[in-house]
Amino acid sequence: MAIEFWIEQECPVKDHLTVPAFKEMLKQRLIARGLLEHDLQQGMSRKQAEDQSFKWQIIGPDGVRRAGDIRIGAILDETRILDVLRDHCTGCPANLAGSYGCYNLVNYPISARAELWLAEVARKAGERTDTGNIPLRVIFDRRLRGEKFSRMRHEMGRRAFELPAAPDVRFDRGPFKRRTVTTDQVLDVLFLTRELSGSFLEDLSLFSGGLEITDQEPREGTFQFASAAVDAKEKKVWYVFNLRDGLDDDRSTRQLKGFFRAAFRAYQLERNLTIEV
Repeated sequence: MAIEFWIEQECPVKDHLTVPAFKEMLKQRLIARGLLEHDLQQGMSRKQAEDQSFKWQIIGPDGVRRAGDIRIGAILDETRILDVLRDHCTGCPANLAGSYGCYNLVNYPISARAELWLAEVARKAGERTDTGNIPLRVIFDRRLRGEKFSRMRHEMGRRAFELPAAPDVRFDRGPFKRRTVTTDQVLDVLFLTRELSGSFLEDLSLFSGGLEITDQEPREGTFQFASAAVDAKEKKVWYVFNLRDGLDDDRSTRQLKGFFRAAFRAYQLERNLTIEV
């Protein structure tokens, strides 16, 4: 179970496979690798981890859906065609990391560390007076309650979230002074609609704290992504994005950062970012 997101970029892989099969196989492979990583961290041998089974549905390269109990190792075998096709990812502007970097997940359960990191991102954004706080304005203006994630937390418990209650974010200064949001509400606005596009992708990038808009050209090697543009005053500006994984980041935190990186890259490429929760 996971939140899926991908940049809508055309590519030869999607011509070779049906688009539903391509996305399903990627999701299954990423989840299988995540489960494998978790089991290995729990002290299992690789063979023991690959022999773990659970109920699953898989779409193979022929588009046929197979259901039932399936081993982690079997999923990795069934999706091996992705290893054959991954060279097409080389040079693709939507490829953010390794193979098939246009597509990624936020796996459940979302860790306590990741939620506390997200709460701190929201707190800093709430103290800003520029467009970096627009996602918070959306929460208040649309009265988003985070009901979807709150319900998951209540009904699924630690299968969905490590924390039994969403952390509160209280703003002590700035335009939202003395107001409060929860991380359920923040997740609600991040994954607000099935397709994110245009200026809201820029708003999310600013909200993350990773995007700086400056009139100074950045030095090579000091950024993850950068591009030049002309602002409303016909002045050249640079969009410089840096949101790097920390050495102490856990998987959930890395995946949330990956979502923000994908949002900025989609904005750069003028592509939609599609989400399935």
